Amino acid sequence: MLLLGARAALIIFLVWAASIVFEPNHDAARLEVAADALEHGLMTFGLVVLMSAALPKMRLLLIGLGVLGLGISLELLQLSQLVPGRFELGDIVADLTGISLGLFAVGVGEGRAHDTQNQAERHRVEMSGSEE
Repeated sequence: MLLLGARAALIIFLVWAASIVFEPNHDAARLEVAADALEHGLMTFGLVVLMSAALPKMRLLLIGLGVLGLGISLELLQLSQLVPGRFELGDIVADLTGISLGLFAVGVGEGRAHDTQNQAERHRVEMSGSEE
């Protein structure tokens, strides 16, 4: 059920992000809370976290590279003026920051889950050994 929820959240997130990318009047600078770079960082962070939950068998490095590829592609589309906006190297740096933080968060989370599984396995082995 968690996997299904993660996949649904990923689809909703992608639709929201795409609506921002292709909105002709979108201007992140007009937002009081977030600047364009912060928006890029938060989007890429969210994509990494949601993709890792929705696609648990995919390697984290591939997820990070895929999200980075999306960010660079967006900037190149802006450079060619196929989508609104302008190319900014700072946006790619913000994407890298969000991706790095997302990979770190997921990696730490997976490490904890893995440690918990190992502890449960050790406890089960200890309990079965003491029963003999």
